[in-house]
Amino acid sequence: MKKRYCLEKFENYESSDGYELFVRGWYLTKNHESLNVEVYADNSPVSADVTIISRPDVLNSLQAPDSTVHCGFIIKAKMSEKTKEMKLVLNGETVLELKGLEFERSVLKDDFMYDFTLRQEGDALYRVAGFAASPENGKVNVYLVDGDNKKIDQQLNKLPDYKSPFYFDEHVRDAGFDIVFCHPDNKNSVHLVLEKDSKQFTIPLSMSSSRPEILMNNFSVLGIGRIYPLWKANGSRFLARRLFRHELYSIVDAQAETKWYRENTPTQNDLAKQKNTKFSYEPLISLVCAAYHTDLKYLNILIRSLNQQSYSNWELCIADGSEDRSVEEYVAKKLKDNPKIRYKRIGNNLGIAGNTNEAIKMAEGDFIGFIDHDDSLRPDALFEVVKVINEKDPDFIYTDEDKIINKKGELGNLFFKPDYSPDYLFSCNYINHFSVVRKSILDRIGLLRSEYDGAQDYDFLLRMIEIVPAEKIVHVSKPVYHWRMTEDSTALNPESKRWAFDAGRRAIQDYMDRNGKNAVVSDGPYLGTYMVKYKMQEYPMISIIIPNKDHIGELEVLLSSIQEKVSYPNYEILVVENNSTEEATFRFYETIESKFPKVRLLHWEDEFNYSAINNYAVRQSQGEIILLMNNDMEIIDGDLLDGMASNALRDEVGAVGIKLLYKNGRIQHNGVLWGIEGGYHLFLEEEVAGNSYGNLKMVQHDVAGVTGAALMVTKKKYWEVGGLDERYQVAYNDVDFCLKLLDAGYYNVILPQYSMYHYESLSRGLEDTPEKLNRFYSELDRLTDTWTDHFEHGDPYYNENLSLTRGYYTPRTLDEQSDYEILKNARKKRDIERKRLDDEKE
Repeated sequence: MKKRYCLEKFENYESSDGYELFVRGWYLTKNHESLNVEVYADNSPVSADVTIISRPDVLNSLQAPDSTVHCGFIIKAKMSEKTKEMKLVLNGETVLELKGLEFERSVLKDDFMYDFTLRQEGDALYRVAGFAASPENGKVNVYLVDGDNKKIDQQLNKLPDYKSPFYFDEHVRDAGFDIVFCHPDNKNSVHLVLEKDSKQFTIPLSMSSSRPEILMNNFSVLGIGRIYPLWKANGSRFLARRLFRHELYSIVDAQAETKWYRENTPTQNDLAKQKNTKFSYEPLISLVCAAYHTDLKYLNILIRSLNQQSYSNWELCIADGSEDRSVEEYVAKKLKDNPKIRYKRIGNNLGIAGNTNEAIKMAEGDFIGFIDHDDSLRPDALFEVVKVINEKDPDFIYTDEDKIINKKGELGNLFFKPDYSPDYLFSCNYINHFSVVRKSILDRIGLLRSEYDGAQDYDFLLRMIEIVPAEKIVHVSKPVYHWRMTEDSTALNPESKRWAFDAGRRAIQDYMDRNGKNAVVSDGPYLGTYMVKYKMQEYPMISIIIPNKDHIGELEVLLSSIQEKVSYPNYEILVVENNSTEEATFRFYETIESKFPKVRLLHWEDEFNYSAINNYAVRQSQGEIILLMNNDMEIIDGDLLDGMASNALRDEVGAVGIKLLYKNGRIQHNGVLWGIEGGYHLFLEEEVAGNSYGNLKMVQHDVAGVTGAALMVTKKKYWEVGGLDERYQVAYNDVDFCLKLLDAGYYNVILPQYSMYHYESLSRGLEDTPEKLNRFYSELDRLTDTWTDHFEHGDPYYNENLSLTRGYYTPRTLDEQSDYEILKNARKKRDIERKRLDDEKE
């Protein structure tokens, strides 16, 4: 018989007043029963903080259709110091019992509590992130050392907002960390050091792919106190898999990235074909480069990369602000016979903007490309730029990029960017390298400005978007620019150029001021990120629309949180009753308007149709702004209506969404991705804190769509696109609505800086009957049929090089099908499933 449960994590800490127990795992229930968790200490029940979580990964992996999807659990419990045995019971089944010596073995007496993951992001680039704290609630210093106990180069970001669903809050407050580092040359080991007062704990990080070495490292790091309960509950086979998988401190290896390079780097045959390609328009590309105390080795690598270009009509314009003559002598000696290299000695350093401007003045090309003196280009970089110039006639082009991660010149840390996203650009300079602008447009924009040195390119981009329309800004989805990481570069050490980020903030603020945007720009959660807060002179009414069927407990939580926390002064709440059956619901309705003065109770008499109910309520609303909201929500941030409304009122913005969290604090929604079968929530089940791909988990940006569980839009725009399509009774109405807004030329925006709890679909339940599944499939088919072109061309805010099947924001490899192929195959599977359901009904 297949085992129906698994304990993934077990920790039992000794504290000053007893024991603190932490358990995570899953249990497959029968007949869709709810999961029930009981903890006993010395045969007496213990009051436990239990969080039930959705685990679709378990159901899909084990093919357990009879279990509830909410089969995961996180348990926190405190037991007295006299405890001698404990027992964990799930749905009446004892899954773990520890007595006497077994219980003593499980007790951890560490001076530190910790949890982290180690992720390999390139051949030699790594990221370790998590938390470290003291059981006695003290702050812990965290850093990395090599095998000789010497600190290695590392970028440490503290995560003050770190929230762990696993430990009690007092242990992990201000305990989060995120460290990026390059694996030191000729060193086989790296250690994470936890330090508090005179105590120190060193954890080896396995940088080896050797299974025995990973096994031994895991065993030593986990310790017998963590391993024994897992072995007893799950058995030896699980323990072996667990140790090999290196789960607690897992290296998510770079195989996908390595494979992507192998499959997508142009071959010599590819480059030969490109060299023989004749374009109808072959402009001169002037690459402008400011030199200052330039390392000649890196300059040589740059020029070699240009000489290898498959497109030959280019020139390099070097303006040298160095006091010495090393670059001048190098050019005179090595490059005097190369007509493509143009050099100018300035005589004195004018700063990065001034030096670059001198290079621009030398340029004779129709297009200007910006390149740093220690970076390089992939051999097809200029070919890809000219190709898109011929295809789309852009005024501005930008490409994807990666990094030169060590002195050996190895590449990694691929950054696959979205198409033009103004809100993302206001949050960080995601465009960065490689950027090329039409010379006539540059003449209109003006030269770089020295008052923004360090962020002169950012300021230039912000002035560029004032002149160039969005359709003339074209993104080349290929990482053709290699950005070198050095100790002093912002690529590895943001603190080395703090002044540059201050200049970036000023550049955004000046853009807002120039364009009449009443906004204040502040630093974002990480260096190099920013937060734009749009101020409001007036507060137009917001109509909050909440369809409701029974579940008055959840509804009251939501209404109370709005009434108690929301700071926005002008709103109404329309609760739309539809088909409730419980007497308690109607008794609650009798007092709802007196208890919550901003509430109006509406009645929907027809069958449930989410789209029709909301359209009906919008017609009854008095507000200028509409906020669609589920009844299973709870306000966290009191100023979220201010933030959402100030963005919804922007002329260019359609729908506005926010970050939604499960009860356990993990992410339920941070924007919607057009996926294989409609739409998927980005960063689903991830922790709130911590670094993320392009910082997208933390900063405001544009997305394909947002969930209807918390969607704000002005009433004018709502009706401009016809409101919600009432053919979508339950599912995909929000995705369809957001696509209509995109089609109308609006941007849909996600605001991760604001959040709510979402307890997810309590009112209507799961799609767990043949009738519901049939309707669900019909609505999905309608969506994909209506928006076939959009799904075929992909989500503009999710790069085509990123996977939809191996996990979000990982490189896509050639063995994966195209989105559209997956979509068609999924449609076939749905047709088969629908036929099966029809046969069952007959």
